Amino acid sequence: MTNFLSHLREWQSLIATLINLVVATSLAIFVTNELTASTKRTEFFLNFTKRYHEIRTAAHDLDKRLKTNPGSIDEGDAHQIYFQLFGLTYDEINAYQNNFLDKNVLVDWLTWQMYDYMGGEFKIGGVSYDEGWQRWLSTPAKYHQHTPMLKKIFACKDKECVKDVIARQMAAD
Repeated sequence: MTNFLSHLREWQSLIATLINLVVATSLAIFVTNELTASTKRTEFFLNFTKRYHEIRTAAHDLDKRLKTNPGSIDEGDAHQIYFQLFGLTYDEINAYQNNFLDKNVLVDWLTWQMYDYMGGEFKIGGVSYDEGWQRWLSTPAKYHQHTPMLKKIFACKDKECVKDVIARQMAAD
């Protein structure tokens, strides 16, 4: 009986060591994955911010050129900037779907896009947001999976509507 208890203690110690090893390894893998995902989310957000800043700078430069030399600007320049903006918007939606972007950030971003679309006051190089959007829809972008959602968002009047459209679209995907 003493021999049996001695072997049992040895096995208990071995089993406890194995359990600790499995738990520690699992925890290390989890922490590493979370850290990697967090780093990727941060990198994406910084890249998004940089791209958006470049778009806004290009729009500002175009608007400045338009004021100093109105005849030197082709509408194509403005549409090219809008295309970059809409491409960035689609990338934002993809980032949210891949858990690289918080829902509140996406809702805020798309709410601002809705406000820029509203009323026709927002312009780049004399081209309104709606004109830029209509030109975008004349490309294969009209067939993109996110285009119907953006059309619904542009029909919204407030942030709650934008939030609802996103929630319904993501639930449907």
